[in-house]
Amino acid sequence: MELHKAMSNNYLQYLSTRQPTFWPNDTNRQPDLLDFCITKGINIQKFEINSCLELSSDYTPIIVTMHAIITKKQQKPFLYNKYTDWDAFREILDERIDMKIPLNTQSTSKRQLRLSRKESNKQPGWPHHPYDHNT
Repeated sequence: MELHKAMSNNYLQYLSTRQPTFWPNDTNRQPDLLDFCITKGINIQKFEINSCLELSSDYTPIIVTMHAIITKKQQKPFLYNKYTDWDAFREILDERIDMKIPLNTQSTSKRQLRLSRKESNKQPGWPHHPYDHNT
């Protein structure tokens, strides 16, 4: 609590992998996050923080790299967000997927998969996806 208070009072920021860096041998103790970096007045988007997994011990240090320019970090892919129109998406699935086809043999399944792919290639992607903010 004292560290958090001091950081708030001095407008400091922390950098961390948000993963444990200490792995105790005692099974009664839990892994803990010991490594972090404190900065002030530097745009944190200039930093890249990684765990150094090359050592074999109960401790995993972090490596903090500061770039001269802000590097674009790759966003994790996601299937939906707060703009997803689930009712419209459900309707699209009902229209595009034929649930009445028996898939009890391998040849039937493969044939239906080919037809589904061919049909989906005709369609211009899924409307009402996370980036569609106009719906």
